[in-house]
Amino acid sequence: MSDSILTVITPAPDRLLATAADVAAQLGLSNPPPGIGPLILRASDAIAGACNGRVFGRETVRETFRLSCPLKPLMLARDRVHAIASVVVDGTTLVEGADFEVDGPAGLLHRLSGDARCAWRAAKVVVEYSAGWLLPSQDDSDLPGDVRGICIDRAARAYLGQGEDLRIRSESAEGVGNVSYFDPDKLSTPELVALAPYHLYRL
Repeated sequence: MSDSILTVITPAPDRLLATAADVAAQLGLSNPPPGIGPLILRASDAIAGACNGRVFGRETVRETFRLSCPLKPLMLARDRVHAIASVVVDGTTLVEGADFEVDGPAGLLHRLSGDARCAWRAAKVVVEYSAGWLLPSQDDSDLPGDVRGICIDRAARAYLGQGEDLRIRSESAEGVGNVSYFDPDKLSTPELVALAPYHLYRL
């Protein structure tokens, strides 16, 4: 078993998974409309929540593990690891490629001994690393297009639905009438399917 404490050293600049310009383009507008920012944030938070609280923006963090028994491999709190800055085991700094290797997409840290994977046996392991994607507000953003697209679509729909009951997805007046509801904080099944690869799986 292991316990870890995660400290954010450099936070992401924001939580927005799309820009105001993105949504304006979706709406066919030359300039972002007033009040679009909160709608993008709401859509972004809904997406993050649907992905089990994933932090999409790239952050630099320090994670401290205290091991009560040998562990193989070490599961980091964040997956989609961009780079490992340092790994310190009981006060000794390890060398990447010789002492450990990382499975970045999975967020797994493997201990090496003689070029073979082995268990982590130290009492304390401190890992500094960066994980996540550059957001649309940043230069060279690498946020996956499907994530960004869902955010744009939801923010645009929310904007167009202002002044109406945003929960209503469709309505029929035939017979007694049928109403289905759109929850701005709950994603649709197709959206959840598209976001499944980005769900954060951690014990």
